[in-house]
Amino acid sequence: MNPHYRQELVRLPAGEFFLQYPYPAPPARLWALPGGERPMLPFFPVHGRNAFLEDIGHDYSIRNGVLRFASHREAGDLWLLLEFAE
Repeated sequence: MNPHYRQELVRLPAGEFFLQYPYPAPPARLWALPGGERPMLPFFPVHGRNAFLEDIGHDYSIRNGVLRFASHREAGDLWLLLEFAE
């Protein structure tokens, strides 16, 4: 994690493929983390090891103040780690 990023977690419950969550500003980065217990913050994501870096436009978007995420890996049971530039 870069110390200039603020982190927030959002849950995608098991069995869900899509998430719509009110967020007015796009995150600098969005990571998908395996489900289970809520991760402790700060979290240090490494793509392919403990997280997957998601792509804006392909995996998620923000339109009209709503973050729209579509899981391509599994049906929910994910944590989304949103990193915002400070």
